[in-house]
Amino acid sequence: MLELMRSIDGTALGHTMLASRWLFALMEVLHFVGIALLSAGIAAFDLRVLGVAPRLPIASVHRFVLLSLAGFAFTALSGVLFFVADPVRYGTNPIFMVKMALIALAGINALSFERLWTGRWRHLPVSAVLPPAAKLLCAGSLLLWTAVIVTGRVLPQFSRTF
Repeated sequence: MLELMRSIDGTALGHTMLASRWLFALMEVLHFVGIALLSAGIAAFDLRVLGVAPRLPIASVHRFVLLSLAGFAFTALSGVLFFVADPVRYGTNPIFMVKMALIALAGINALSFERLWTGRWRHLPVSAVLPPAAKLLCAGSLLLWTAVIVTGRVLPQFSRTF
């Protein structure tokens, strides 16, 4: 794995990311805007399923998931560019690995919810309460994405090279 990271290290794209203050800063802005969109959309839907604002139709709030997908695309794009800029530094940081594992778990959690519950809640009355299993997935979603954000923020503190 270290060999793969070293082969990515030093690419033209990586050098450009590191050499350009504006590009790196732009990617940081894109990353944070993406995080805001991702977390806002997820929080709106998950909190509705958990019982907040029960008069809002779940189907209407589910539209915010598209906002989350756009936010995820922004964060993924900028995150890949950060990684390419210094793959060895990121790839050898244990907190980075934890963050990637949390993102994978959050994705699995989201896909599980969509697969298990989307067809069911679309036909429920506006103020319907979803079963505990659906609420558990949404609570897990909130916890996992919060943990992703926290690990991203503490990542520099666990590396001497950041």
